[in-house]
Amino acid sequence: PPHSTMGALRCVVASVEAKRQKLTAALSGVVKRIRKLVRCRAAQGPRFLRLTSPLPGAATKLARPYGSHGDWWQGHCPCCKRPVEVTLSHVWGATPPLVEARGRYAYVINLWGTSNEYVLGAMVLGHSIKA
Repeated sequence: PPHSTMGALRCVVASVEAKRQKLTAALSGVVKRIRKLVRCRAAQGPRFLRLTSPLPGAATKLARPYGSHGDWWQGHCPCCKRPVEVTLSHVWGATPPLVEARGRYAYVINLWGTSNEYVLGAMVLGHSIKA
């Protein structure tokens, strides 16, 4: 029995070693492909985020990449020309409201312009929301 146990262990060790060699070769190939992709990506130069709008008169803007991995951009809105920051993020869910805030809501109306009718429209909208 001791000889059969040793023989079985040798077979297991040989099998594990063969699998290790296959995985090492496969991993080496993956590493080479990743290095090639990194070199190609570096040769392409920086990439930009293109901001555009289907609205008439909108411009096409390019946002510059920032961060060590180019994972956030700064640019300008193609319609109103205001600054825009865009970042990559992980999927996340809405934060549940505090217990004391449940069932209560806040509404915001943003106005700009010089027409008095805008104020009247905002008041009507606010009244209808409150109702």
